[in-house]
Amino acid sequence: RQLAPSMPSGYEAFGSAVALQGTTAAVGAPDHTEWVEGSLSGGAVYVFDLALPEPEWPPQMETHLLLGSRRNDSGKLGWSVALDGATLLAGAPGLDAAQPMAGAALVFTQIGDSWSHTATIEATDGVMYSMFGYSVDLSSGVAVVGSPEDSLGIDPSGEDAVGLTGSVYLAD
Repeated sequence: RQLAPSMPSGYEAFGSAVALQGTTAAVGAPDHTEWVEGSLSGGAVYVFDLALPEPEWPPQMETHLLLGSRRNDSGKLGWSVALDGATLLAGAPGLDAAQPMAGAALVFTQIGDSWSHTATIEATDGVMYSMFGYSVDLSSGVAVVGSPEDSLGIDPSGEDAVGLTGSVYLAD
């Protein structure tokens, strides 16, 4: 069985991240762009219902296309994805959060047949260019979010005291 976007735009990196929970598959496309409400979307997550009958041709198309509510074209939503029951967590490591390109992880919840953006998780320290959301996982209501370019121990002058060590955050 092959999964594909219904409106492929090319160069969207479809399949960069994948997650499977029961009959739901989530596929990240961090380079997906389209104009939405006057701004470019910065990545997307495609959701597929694998319980649907397999089409002969074309490949199976998504049932939902998820975009973040805060957009910038370098957000990279879908760089990482995780599923836990009716909750989907998607990393957007290039999203402008507290600082430029600090990153975020977006929570989407399935209610009935629809998915809604219900929360945004950001790093508590919001370090610029930390790539928060580069990796994500989700289990029993606890989100784990990687931030590989995070700097620890910022000194009062604003210079890195420890350097780009990276860190991992937990959120529930």
